[in-house]
Amino acid sequence: NVPVRIYNTGIGGSTSEQWGLSAYGLPFQHPFFDWKGRYPFYLYEKRLVNEISKVGLRGILVIHGENDGLLSENTIVESTKMYIQKTRDLLDAPQLTFSIAKSNTGGTSEPIMKVKSAQKRILTEIKNTVVGADLETLTGEKYRWDGIHFNSLGLEQAAIRWDESLPISYFSQTT
Repeated sequence: NVPVRIYNTGIGGSTSEQWGLSAYGLPFQHPFFDWKGRYPFYLYEKRLVNEISKVGLRGILVIHGENDGLLSENTIVESTKMYIQKTRDLLDAPQLTFSIAKSNTGGTSEPIMKVKSAQKRILTEIKNTVVGADLETLTGEKYRWDGIHFNSLGLEQAAIRWDESLPISYFSQTT
């Protein structure tokens, strides 16, 4: 009986590194994200400051990994630390919980294994992070129209898995 509102601030084609660097206005190369405008983080920050700070927030659900295969494991972890810290600073919420999805396109290739390893490290190296939805088995055309982005059935299944990943205790133990 806890009301839940979900704000989507995801931006396709972005990596953990671009989120981390843009959080602090640091340069990076990308065909359509302007680091000088602090994109993609700026759009998320705008929502945090203008909307979420007024209604409150229980936690952040993180889905990253599909576009991180070309990054090093350390870059994924350190970049995630950056945008998590910036979020907590913006909201003056040092204990804010981040739920980290098992999120990648599936398989056992080196890039995918690197993402999986980084996601496990995030859970041990960044305080107040918890295991989120297991989305890594939602693969193939049945769930992803292009092998990366979820189709309608994929979105439905992802929502179910997020629901299953957040036990009742999550709502009483997170602040």
